[in-house]
Amino acid sequence: VSFAELFSDPDGDELTYSFAPMTGTVAEAYTTPTGVIFFGKTEGTAEATVTATDPDGLSAVAKVPVKVLDMSGIESVDASSSKLTVMPNPVEDVLHAVCGFDADNTVFTLYDASGKAVATATADVYAGTTVDIDTAHLPAGHYILVAAWSDGGVTARVIKR
Repeated sequence: VSFAELFSDPDGDELTYSFAPMTGTVAEAYTTPTGVIFFGKTEGTAEATVTATDPDGLSAVAKVPVKVLDMSGIESVDASSSKLTVMPNPVEDVLHAVCGFDADNTVFTLYDASGKAVATATADVYAGTTVDIDTAHLPAGHYILVAAWSDGGVTARVIKR
C-alpha cells in the first residue's frame, strides 16, 4: 500500500507518514519509506492505521483494512525459516536459498511487494542444497521467496539492498 495514494495535501506540501503496528495474527506489516507491505499469515481481517502530517503539523488518519483470503494455493506452505534459509539477507546481487528439505522439481519464485513474480529457478533439492537466484536487476525493497513442490512449500522474507 502506497502512503501517497491514501492522502493528498491541498497545498501540495510534502507529507510525512507514520504507521501504527497492527495487532493480531492475520498478517505481518513491513514498512518501507513510501508505504507498507502486508504478508498474510492466516485467513482473516485486521485494520492498520496510517497518519500523514504536513510541515505545519496538521495531520490526517487513514484506516487500512487488511483482508487475507485464501492463502497462496500451495498446500502445506510453512513460513518457518528452518526449512528455507536465505543469505545474505539483505541481499545485493545473488541470493543463496539453502534448503532444509528434500523435494524433486522444486520451484523457487521471488515475489515483489505487489505480488509479481520477479525471479524463478527450478531444482531437485535435498537438505543442504543451495539454489542461487540473481537479484542484481531488482530494485531495493522487501520480497518473499516461495519454494514450492508437488505436496508442499516454504517461504522466506528477503530484503534487497
